[in-house]
Amino acid sequence: MDLPNLENLEITQLTPEVFFIHQIKASSYFTRSDGILLLPSISKNKTPVILDLNLEPKEIMLVYDTFNLSQYSKIDYIISHGHMDHIANVYKWEELGATIHCPDEHKEKLVDVTHFYGDYGFYKGVKKKIVEKFAPMMGYHECKNLPQTFKSGNTLVFDLLKIETISLYGHSVGHVGFFLPDIQLLHISCVGFDLQDPKELNRGFGPWYGFDECNLDIYQADITKLEKKFMEEAKIMTSSHSYIVYKKNSFPFDYMRKKIENNQKKVDDAIRTLHIDQLSQKEQLQLLLDQDIFFPKAKMISPLREIFTYWEKGIIKHHLK
Repeated sequence: MDLPNLENLEITQLTPEVFFIHQIKASSYFTRSDGILLLPSISKNKTPVILDLNLEPKEIMLVYDTFNLSQYSKIDYIISHGHMDHIANVYKWEELGATIHCPDEHKEKLVDVTHFYGDYGFYKGVKKKIVEKFAPMMGYHECKNLPQTFKSGNTLVFDLLKIETISLYGHSVGHVGFFLPDIQLLHISCVGFDLQDPKELNRGFGPWYGFDECNLDIYQADITKLEKKFMEEAKIMTSSHSYIVYKKNSFPFDYMRKKIENNQKKVDDAIRTLHIDQLSQKEQLQLLLDQDIFFPKAKMISPLREIFTYWEKGIIKHHLK
């Protein structure tokens, strides 16, 4: 297939029917995630299947029209988890007729934004009138219908197409990656490999664990699990925020481990510099937040300042443990 040059989209053909799609620029912080489009295959799926392709509405329409998706009687759209960069624009796919699928733990976040705020603890950590500005800033709209759900770790089947889901709970309870055994494609979703260029190591944030439900021990195990899957079973690896990996190597996984290690060092170094190692964890936490260790909060305006403060508090708490 001859791929057109589409404004603000980068489309890579992985096989004759499978495409990795990346939105180049975003209108705000958490409005997009890269994903996979699987067009119908004679030997597999009869209608399109889309993996976690949360583009902004204009870019969704470009994909929809370019691939003439309106010709199909059905489209299945699968979500990896309920963070804002993965659910903000799912409503648009629903408007276009897609059947939405997601892990059990995240179904309510698609139809009621208060579940997004409540399930992730925002109401406990940020004033309600402030935090409720967040979703509209990201273009979020609620879907009209509850999605079809699946249990993480289950295999999804669309006609003869099989998609293995991989539990990756370190980042978010219910978060999944995807493995397509027929084409040996591993999509690690939002686990923390976030480089657009392997030479630009300082541009990525790495693994993200800013909510109380995140778990660093599980996160490390998830990274090791994905590394084993990639090295032993996959030929291609993609993620929600990175370049495509074609050659088997441990760099993506070592990168994520190193980021976690460096984050621990940042917290430890700050404790030593401030001479607060004898204080309680609560006292340490407040003093560390004032240092802007992970995010430039002092330069931000409301509501992002309060939201990033809440997230940084979560990250630091995991390292104080």
